[in-house]
Amino acid sequence: YRIQGTFLSDFPVDAEGTMLGQAAVLDQRFRVAVAVRQGRFRLGTEWDLLTGQLAGDLWDIPGEVDDRHRHKRAVITPDGFVPRRFAVRLDSDLGQLEAGLVTSHWGLGMLANDGDQDLLFGRTDFGDRVLRLRGTTRPFAKAEGFPGREHVYLTAAADMVLADDMAQIADGQIATQAILSVLYRPPDARRLGVYLVHRHQDELADDRSSDLMVIDGFGVLPVALGATGWTLELAVEAAGVLGRTDRSLSYNERQELEVRAAGVAARATFRSQGDALQVHVRGGWASGDKNPDDAFLENFTFDRDFDVGLILFDQVLGGIDAAAHALLVDPEHSGAPPDGVDSLATEGAFRRAMYVQPVVQVVPFRWLDLRGGLMFAGSSAPVQHPFYSFRAGGMARNHHDFAPNGGLLGSELDWAVRVGGQLPWGGERAPSLALRVQGGHLFLGGALQGGTGDIVHQVLISGLVGW
Repeated sequence: YRIQGTFLSDFPVDAEGTMLGQAAVLDQRFRVAVAVRQGRFRLGTEWDLLTGQLAGDLWDIPGEVDDRHRHKRAVITPDGFVPRRFAVRLDSDLGQLEAGLVTSHWGLGMLANDGDQDLLFGRTDFGDRVLRLRGTTRPFAKAEGFPGREHVYLTAAADMVLADDMAQIADGQIATQAILSVLYRPPDARRLGVYLVHRHQDELADDRSSDLMVIDGFGVLPVALGATGWTLELAVEAAGVLGRTDRSLSYNERQELEVRAAGVAARATFRSQGDALQVHVRGGWASGDKNPDDAFLENFTFDRDFDVGLILFDQVLGGIDAAAHALLVDPEHSGAPPDGVDSLATEGAFRRAMYVQPVVQVVPFRWLDLRGGLMFAGSSAPVQHPFYSFRAGGMARNHHDFAPNGGLLGSELDWAVRVGGQLPWGGERAPSLALRVQGGHLFLGGALQGGTGDIVHQVLISGLVGW
């Protein structure tokens, strides 16, 4: 069970005077998972129940495009009940066969993310959910040759997407995927994998479609630093997307766009003996469309549950995107919204940008976790608000309707204190209790400045109970 209080200084999300409007919010989530095993069969289900806002301010942005439902108190509505898993799995001598509703995760969670990871800062609210038929085997387990061959896993899967960053089946977006992956996973922390996806998506309301090929590789390598007792863990994930789409079109191309986008996420983590002190250095890059009027779509978007700081992307840019959507669909501005307007609302996903984030983590006791870090982010393409830039004849404008001053999006100071953990009695079934307080202080860069709301503060208080 998770209950959270968010306290956020207000800021403008457009030049019309619209504010985000959520100074104080209380929300909750109750996640229940049950699994039953009989012989080689395993049946598991997982649900998020009574999920959403309990009390506090609703945001002031018009419309209902936000998947976090910040425009309403959703706890006792159908949106507050989310099935995450209902699948059966067969374990045999040949491998695993699984069918049903599952969450999808790969690598560092840059593209496929189950929304159930331990973040340095921030919160998880989603998780990619698919109806999947999957087969996994170890093709070289009995072969002779290279060492470690028994730890190579080959997976083939077919998906129908229920909900992810690009599609919501409830909104009439039908996406299917064919997946092939190879993963080297020995008993230690080393990992090396390649993930290939072909995706076809139909937008039923507009009779539009997308066909995409994705290649995503990741690796994790732990390195012992001599006799110091320190270790270094290097991790990287890189992905490229190629294909075509007419989901959105450009000013000069009215048939279809060629998709060519790429992104990279990396981290280096230094750990002392016993993990009492950890230093994380994280960074990432997502390609941006430098010419939005040509025949190419080059914007790359990370999964919205991938954490990059606490405020800039999750709150500020997510709010700006939702407000831009509201402007573009307003009948007072246009007789019909532009193609692909629904793809603008990304719920704060990291996209068309680059960042670096050093973080220091101290765990002096089992029940105390302290974290502090800085995040610097810049744009990988000119900042162009879709409404104001179009109205200015294609000239770059930010959400204040000002010309951006450089490419710096902002710098952010984040900190977190977590107290608690599993209770010392009850053995492995003992419940866990934790309180986590996070804070963020964002200073907007020249690309987003406009004279007001250039400094944003947030405090996020989370109470967690597990059993």
